[in-house]
Amino acid sequence: MPACPISRRWWDMNPEASHYLSRCRKPEFVVRLVRWCNTSKTSYEILHIHDTNPPYKLIIYRATDILHCLRLPNATRLDDLVEELCQYGTRFNVYVDEKNLVGPQHARFQDAIPYRPLGFKPEISDYAYYVRKRGTLLEDPAIARAALMHGGLIWRIAMEHVSSSDVILSGPGQDMGRYGMRHTLEPQGGSRDRCHLWTESLSEDQIDIICGVYRIYRSTSASNSFTQDLSWFPRQRSFTSSGLDLGHWNADAEDWYQRRVQLYVMGDPKGRCLNQSQWKGNIRLWRTTIRTFKGIEAVSQGFLNRQLL
Repeated sequence: MPACPISRRWWDMNPEASHYLSRCRKPEFVVRLVRWCNTSKTSYEILHIHDTNPPYKLIIYRATDILHCLRLPNATRLDDLVEELCQYGTRFNVYVDEKNLVGPQHARFQDAIPYRPLGFKPEISDYAYYVRKRGTLLEDPAIARAALMHGGLIWRIAMEHVSSSDVILSGPGQDMGRYGMRHTLEPQGGSRDRCHLWTESLSEDQIDIICGVYRIYRSTSASNSFTQDLSWFPRQRSFTSSGLDLGHWNADAEDWYQRRVQLYVMGDPKGRCLNQSQWKGNIRLWRTTIRTFKGIEAVSQGFLNRQLL
């Protein structure tokens, strides 16, 4: 039976739709394009027009996610949007102005990634230790906040240890030098001054610990210049290039995650750590999925540019 085309009138980005987004969205939320210094990347900030002195700036990275926020019927505050984004594993950040930080900024310390000898094959006891180690790391509220805002697989793993998005709204903390990154915004609105913002973020080592990375020596000489990464879950670069990373946590990603965890806890021989080349093959899935969601993002960007920016 041939597929029935969906009427354009059902789509809220079409002016003919009765629920056209440009007419139905709540006017108290305003969207602004954000341009970062020393990079060609842009992002979006959502502001509440009645909040003259907000405790944070809400920065979102995809136009599709901005439109999702504007569709929420019961959202009346920025905090409502933060809770919604956290619920679906969407990447976002809450930033604080550098002028609002107090106290000395301490240097960020490095977390140790475990090195193992050539031929190392992790067992179920190693998996249990990995889960305890990442749980200990995520007991730090700043690291928990950064992991939840990271979105994707990092968000999903963190949700095993962080029960609520309230941890995000309780921060950010003041020790941004240890847990945060500094970003600079291009001047906007006629101002000549650049705006310096801080947000809590994960270091590469912390991301690797959450993903369960081991550095395996390629020879018996134990030179860390020649290592291969094995991990319980794919590293960030491998996951973001897969068909599972659609900008939010989805049913396919959850099904894959649950099957993976079951292999580990049951001690199934198929549940072994993989190197990053193996992970790319394991989670490639449907290539057309990535193209489809890139198309949706392009349409969303066009709508934002025409109607809201």
